[in-house]
Parts: sequence; structure tokens; C-alpha cells
Amino acid sequence: MLEKNEMVLPIETKMRKNITVRDAAALFILLNRFGGYTGLMIILGSEGILERNHHQVQLIPYWKYHSILNFVKTQLNFSF
Repeated sequence: MLEKNEMVLPIETKMRKNITVRDAAALFILLNRFGGYTGLMIILGSEGILERNHHQVQLIPYWKYHSILNFVKTQLNFSF
């Protein structure tokens, strides 16, 4: 989990091709608890978005490492 100025970004890795909302349950719990909107899940499969209760988890393939960093920096305004 990354944190910056009271903003929290939960990140989880699941090395599976098929991911469901149930697989992302922990991320959705963290988003609800800390008031976040978006979480990231690094996966083996292809890109996608999971949504539940006004929260979303971005599914990003592990081989897109630079895309993950770019997303975190530009879309979520986190810097390292």
C-alpha cells in the first residue's frame, strides 16, 4: 500500500490469468476503510477494471511495469 498526503493506494499482486471481483476483495475492503477510490492489482492476464460499490481496481499485467509506474505517477499523482 502506498500513502501520500492522506491518500492511500492499495496494491496487490495475483499471478493468475483470470481475476474476479472476489479475488480483489481485500483491495475493496481497504478502499472502503481508507476512503480511496482506486486500487491496483498486478496480474498475469490482460488489462481490465473491476468495480464494486463506487470503487475500482485496475488490473495491470505484470510485464507492463513502466505502465504501472506511469499510471501511479500521472493518474494518482504519486511520486517516488
